Amino acid sequence: MRKQTHQSRQSFSCNPKFREKPLNESQVSNLVTENQKLLQQNDKLIQQLEHLREEYESLATSGIQSVKSQRNKKIEFDQSCEEMNKLKIQKEKLIVDNECLRRTITKLQYQLDEKSKFIEKLQNSQNDYEQLKQRLEETVQVVNDLEIQLQDQYQQQKQFEYNQKVITISNLDAQEHLSSHQKMNEIQISQLKEQNNKLNKLLEERLIQLENITKLLNQRNEAYNKLQESYDQDLIDLRQNNQKQIFNSSDKEKKALQIQVNQLKQQLEKQQLNNNQNQQKVQQKIDEESQKIIQDLQSLLKQKEYQVKVLEQKCDELQQNTKDIQTTIASNNYANSQNYQHMQQSLQVLMKELDMQKQQNQKIIYDYNQMRNLNQQLTEKLSFYSQSQQKMIHNYSHSFVSSPGRLDTYPIKTSSVLTNRTNIIQNAPDSPFRKQKLHLLFTDEQQKMPSNISTKKIVQVASKLFEVDQNQQSNKDRFLLHD
Repeated sequence: MRKQTHQSRQSFSCNPKFREKPLNESQVSNLVTENQKLLQQNDKLIQQLEHLREEYESLATSGIQSVKSQRNKKIEFDQSCEEMNKLKIQKEKLIVDNECLRRTITKLQYQLDEKSKFIEKLQNSQNDYEQLKQRLEETVQVVNDLEIQLQDQYQQQKQFEYNQKVITISNLDAQEHLSSHQKMNEIQISQLKEQNNKLNKLLEERLIQLENITKLLNQRNEAYNKLQESYDQDLIDLRQNNQKQIFNSSDKEKKALQIQVNQLKQQLEKQQLNNNQNQQKVQQKIDEESQKIIQDLQSLLKQKEYQVKVLEQKCDELQQNTKDIQTTIASNNYANSQNYQHMQQSLQVLMKELDMQKQQNQKIIYDYNQMRNLNQQLTEKLSFYSQSQQKMIHNYSHSFVSSPGRLDTYPIKTSSVLTNRTNIIQNAPDSPFRKQKLHLLFTDEQQKMPSNISTKKIVQVASKLFEVDQNQQSNKDRFLLHD
């Protein structure tokens, strides 16, 4: 039917003869019904367009909200980046401070090592001092032993004198033998004096040759033991001889022997006094020197103990300082690690949010492209229907002729209404066609941009386009479509 009507319209419009012929009622009724159908279809399309407009408006508001949220998130991200930079600077400062503290700690450790070495030296010196003390005590013991030996020798001399008295009483030969023994004793006493002098020298030289002296003393003791044995044998021989000669001796000889014995006693007493005096002098010198040495060593001990106390105090202070430094370093490291972990967590959260936003933006772009394609298809269909309607109206306006007894006039209001509606739909500020133009501009600019462009640039372009749209809408009056 439509093809026929179209052909008939073309024939009416081309042939002027047919223009003069009036239409039948059936044709007019058919045209009216077709026109009503077209009007109904047009109304349905307008309703669909309004529905699409509402959807586009909701999409536009959601897009603006998403852009605003992205801006806010961008601001938050920039702030987080600034905070990260500040934290990096603080971290670098803390690293420098930690290096300075490490250097100071190494210096303090070096000082502690030096002081520990010095303390070890002092301990070694104390050990040396104790060894010297022990050596002095040993030397004192040796001297005491020597004195005991001298006393023993003195007792032996007394015994020898007693035996000598017996011998002098018994025989002149015994007196001669006693004189020889006295000479031997004098020689021994001189030797003992020399030994005492040597011992004093050895004490002054801090008893270096004690071992040699002990060896000499042992040798001399052996010699003395040999002499005692020989002396015992001589005594036995003398007793035997005296027992024989007692009966032959006279009183004169006894008196002479007594006089000689008394003289010998006096000489022995004088020698004993001299020996005692010499021994006392030697002992006094030894005691004085030992006391001086002990006093010097005590003063050195006091000084070293004072130095050790000072060093221990310094070591305690250094240990406390090192502990304080270690605690501060540990607290700083703990705070830095906590801040670093917190920033890493916040960055991870922000990166996740950015990834989610990127995915949402990609979905929005994908939906937008689909809607754009649908919009293009609908606009093409609408343009086709509008063109066909305009052609139909144009043809009817030229072909319709009034005749009596029929429908005199056909309402031509459709042409004006349709043109007004199309103008309103295409040029209204709230129309989806206008927003489609903006979206097409956005897509054109997006296509002009390179493929590797960041989401930041896309958001900036979208915000600019929405700002332009809002400025244009503020300058124009808003109005709604009405059927």
